[in-house]
Amino acid sequence: ELDTQLYGIDHWQGDEQAGLYGEEVFETVSSYNEEFYSEKSNLLRMDFEEALQRFEDGSIDLLHIDGNHEYESVKKDFENWLPKLKKGGVILIHDILVEREDYGVKKFWEEIARTYSTETHKEGFGLGIIKCQ
Repeated sequence: ELDTQLYGIDHWQGDEQAGLYGEEVFETVSSYNEEFYSEKSNLLRMDFEEALQRFEDGSIDLLHIDGNHEYESVKKDFENWLPKLKKGGVILIHDILVEREDYGVKKFWEEIARTYSTETHKEGFGLGIIKCQ
C-alpha cells in the first residue's frame, strides 16, 4: 500500500555468468507484472546505462543492483546510479559473497564497505545494504 512506483530494468536474456535464457522468461515476468502490479510497476527492457536518462538525480529511494557481476560492471553501475538516489536512500547489492573468478561483486563490496555505512546479510549469495547519507 505504499505510494510508490517500481521499475525493473533488464534485457531479460541472462548472461554468460548466470546463464542465458529465452524469451519465455520475459513473457512470464511481464505477464505476472501486468496481472498483479500494473499500476505500480514498470518493466524497462533495456540495459542499465540506457535507463539512466529516465530517472532524475535524487529521485530514487531504493535501488537494487544485480546485473553483470564483473568488478568493473558493478562499480560502473554503482557510480552511475548513486546520483539518482535521494538523500537517505538505500542501495542493495546482490551476490556479495560469491567467490568465483568471473565475479567481482565481493571485491567491490569489500572496497565500498570501508567508505559507506553498510550491513551484510550472509544468507545465500549475500546481500549488501548501503545507507546513503
